[in-house]
Amino acid sequence: MQAIIKQLNLDKKQKSKYQSVGNLSQLTRFILREGLGEGRVLMQRTMRLIVAFPATIMVELAAIVRKNIEIDQQLLRIKTIVKKHKKPKEFVITFMRRQSICCTVAAIEKWLNAMECTKVINEAIWLDYDKRRIFGGIGCNNELRKLLDDIGVDQEFAGSSVRHAMMTKMRKEGVMQEEKPQAQVPRLARQVAIRLINLKRNKKCAMKTQ
Repeated sequence: MQAIIKQLNLDKKQKSKYQSVGNLSQLTRFILREGLGEGRVLMQRTMRLIVAFPATIMVELAAIVRKNIEIDQQLLRIKTIVKKHKKPKEFVITFMRRQSICCTVAAIEKWLNAMECTKVINEAIWLDYDKRRIFGGIGCNNELRKLLDDIGVDQEFAGSSVRHAMMTKMRKEGVMQEEKPQAQVPRLARQVAIRLINLKRNKKCAMKTQ
């Protein structure tokens, strides 16, 4: 584990790689204990469930509009389109329905049916309760910070999980084209293992040629 973290450049903060995994457990325990809630609380916890498990980044979260959400008996699919360097890029975030209070599918279903959530299909679904307008990426981040304060996550360790950081790094390198759901984490692990093996082989080849 230490070697993987070092190879993926996730060891900049010595404690964060352990603490961030604990943060996911704190989030799960908190929602299991408190439930999904209603209104603003429901929105915050739904946002956090979407961010925590498939490692959605804030720009993608803010870009979610009602018409791009598809729900069936088994799966939730969210399409987000992010303009990066003036070139739109589409991400598909997929969740499986679970028999748990911490089910992202059930949470977003409840939020979409809430009175405060927009019913306009072309509008983003997250509401700034204070200013009565749609959230952007910074607003989403600030709203999630309020939830993390309630849960008790330190400011220093409130950032991305190890999985988030790893996926962001791989996406920047063009390895992945869409968000990977919980069910596909083993596949992601295999991708990481293959990349690490290749790195080691390249290093050995370089040493032999010197």
